[in-house]
This record gives sequence, structure tokens and C-alpha cells, in this order.
Amino acid sequence: MGLVGFYAGSFDPITNGHLDIISRAARLFDKLVIGVTFNPKKNPLFTIGERKEMIEKVICNLKNVEVTGFSGLLAEYVNNNNFDVVIRGLRAITDFDEKKERHERLSADVGKMNERISELTVLMESINKEKRGLFMDVYEGVNANFKEIYAELSDGGEAFMRLENEEDPFDGGLLINAKPKNGKLLRLEALSGGEKSLTALAFIFAIQELQPSPLYVLDEVDMFLDSVNAEMIAKRVKKSSAKAQFIQVSLRKVTLALAEHLIGVTRQPSGISKIIFQPDLAEVSGYENEAKQAD
Repeated sequence: MGLVGFYAGSFDPITNGHLDIISRAARLFDKLVIGVTFNPKKNPLFTIGERKEMIEKVICNLKNVEVTGFSGLLAEYVNNNNFDVVIRGLRAITDFDEKKERHERLSADVGKMNERISELTVLMESINKEKRGLFMDVYEGVNANFKEIYAELSDGGEAFMRLENEEDPFDGGLLINAKPKNGKLLRLEALSGGEKSLTALAFIFAIQELQPSPLYVLDEVDMFLDSVNAEMIAKRVKKSSAKAQFIQVSLRKVTLALAEHLIGVTRQPSGISKIIFQPDLAEVSGYENEAKQAD
């Protein structure tokens, strides 16, 4: 079925004005339904049956028009019967002026809304473009650092990052592939525990090289590493400490040997615990001298 219109009214009785609206509407819609309202609180001149009969007589030449009666709320009846359009008649010229004014006001509001939508769309596109550009700059910088640092920590291994969705980086994840020295190229999840630790640390150091933070806390990151790789990490931490401060919790001797300050607890042969506090006194003195000069 095509477009269905609904024209409701009391039609008590039907007038030439009603008939003119019905004739015009019949040409606009594939089907037109005339709803004769019944209100028990009112005393109409004609019964609903008489009103329907009068309408059917005057519209007998309109084949796509049918007449029905209804009571209750107009909106509810329209929704229940899935009418496409509700037709309203004008009782006076002032009705037309009011509708015209409202239409113009709403049209102006719609125009302003469309302008705002266009402005917001342009703004969103600009922000997304800038956001993607900034992200790609950081991604490429971290990836370059990651390749270099992984090769350094693994003594000649290879690693790189890859975006799952290169067309839209924010609609996918980040993949990390690593090839340990004398090993095969594998994704991060396929690496051993020690290889994962080394790769993750290379990634952290890569970010730190690009955008350093003032302080890093590493908690037993060398736990799963063999002695060779643990030494490589310790040397890297010492190298990176030139740009930031590191607090590292470790049980590895090589890490302790390269630390500038040591704070810990050890057990003596007698079984009594001993607190170890070995700051670099020369460095501390340097800070004191700088403070005095500043004063």
C-alpha cells in the first residue's frame, strides 16, 4: 500500500469546506481515510451513523476514500493504524497565519541546526585529522626507538611494531613482533617469559626515549632474565638514568653493582638482618654545593 492519509473531524454536518479538503487530499494520497469522531460528552446534531452516511453519499465518486468512526485520542488511533499523514483543516485565516509563522520559525531553527551540524562535522574532521597526525608522529618515533633499543638489549635481535588497522589506527590494536638473536620472528604472545620481559622493557625504554617521565619504578623486571640479559637491562637503566630517575627493585647482583644508590635488607651469617644504605656521597655533596651556590 502507498501513502495513506487520515482526516479526522466531527463532521456535524459535513460542509463544503470539509468536502474541498477531502477532494484535495484524495489527489495527494493513494488512500484517504475519513475518521468521524464520537464524543459521548457532547450532544451532536446527527448520530455517528448518520454523519458517516452523509459523507459516503457526497464522496461516492472518490474511489480511494473510505469512512470510519472512532473515539478516544486522535494520536493513539493514528499510531494504532499506522497512518502516514494526518490532515488538519483551517477554521479561519488566522489558523493559516499561525501555522505559517510556526513553519517559518521551525524552518529557521532547522537551518541553524544544520549549520551547527556542518560546523561540528568540520571541527570533528579537523580534530580527528590532528589527532591521527599526532598519534602517527608518536607511533613512528616509538617504533624507531623500539627497533634500536631491542637490538641493543638482545645483542643483535630485531623487533618492530605494527598497527592492526593502518587506515584507521584508533579502530584496531598494536602488534609487537620480535626476533631474538639466532631465533625466529614471533609475535609477542609466542615469546618465552624472559623474551617477553626483554621486549616489554625495550618498549618502555622506547617510550621513555621519546617522552621521558621524571621518575620510573621498576619492580623485579629482571626476574625472568638470564644473567647476560639482566646485565644488559642494568646497563640500559644506568644509561637512561641520565634523563630520568629510576627506582628499581631487584635481587640480581649485576643490577646492584651498577646502582648509584643502594637501599635494602640482607641477612648476615649470624642470622641477623642488616639494613643497607649506600648512597653515592659524591653525588649528594654535589647537590649540597649546588644548593649553597643557589642561596
